[in-house]
Amino acid sequence: GLPNPSEPLYIGSVSVFVPITVLVITCTTMMFTWMGEQITERGIGNGVSLIITINIISRLPAAIIDLVDMAVKGSPPDDSTFKPVQLLLLLLVFCAVTAATILLSQGYRRIPIQMVRKTVGNQMSGGTTYMPLKVNFANVMPIIFAGAILMIPGYLFQAMTQQTGSGSIWHTLYVFFRQDGPGYMVAYAVLILLFSFFWVANQFNPLQIADNLKKEGAYIPGISPGQATANFLDMTMTRVTTGGALFLMVLALFPMLLYSNFRIPFMVAQFFGGTSLLIMVGVVLDTMSQL
Repeated sequence: GLPNPSEPLYIGSVSVFVPITVLVITCTTMMFTWMGEQITERGIGNGVSLIITINIISRLPAAIIDLVDMAVKGSPPDDSTFKPVQLLLLLLVFCAVTAATILLSQGYRRIPIQMVRKTVGNQMSGGTTYMPLKVNFANVMPIIFAGAILMIPGYLFQAMTQQTGSGSIWHTLYVFFRQDGPGYMVAYAVLILLFSFFWVANQFNPLQIADNLKKEGAYIPGISPGQATANFLDMTMTRVTTGGALFLMVLALFPMLLYSNFRIPFMVAQFFGGTSLLIMVGVVLDTMSQL
């Protein structure tokens, strides 16, 4: 007879579900990476990011349908419906969160740079310019890293719960570290903060920037070239990253709070922050600038 789709596929005594799944996902990823490169070469850039953004936007009709169903039919456990005022308030919150995400993506701290004036042929170069220090330097990477790491304890506690039963300590940990649990949210927030600073520490080298400025005859007004400039850039970037990381943490936790505390459908809540909104805003703004 036909195989049962709810059971894993076996050849002999060996399950082939896992290797087939890994093979299909890997091949599909390679295909979409190739498609993204073709878009980048023959289009306006951001090929892979455009494909991801289109995938996120394609969920918007389903999210609207879920929101309409919640407004008409209500949501469990008490089947309470949304009033028009609450829907309007939700729309205003979405606009405010989107505006805040744009500010986070486009925010810079401008460091004034004084360049030594030089005459090359008939043109004069130099003067006053600035160095932009991005507020959200790590972009969406801290959220991705934090979410990937927190998948491990969830699977571990779930497997141990299935073996020991619902009355064990593993079940308590599993409930505590579920995606809408308090332990998950606290660990998620801490990891986002840590990875934000980790990314900046690996990608931003103030000592090298200070050396490059010194070699080019440039300096920050009021700051001595060399080590003093490196210390100033390090201190400034640390302050900028602190604000950006806190903002990013709130933006990542906001959809979870809407889903767990206000019973907003998850399909709708994901558009109020997290990776979905950050990717959409970043790619759309970059595409508009290229156009």
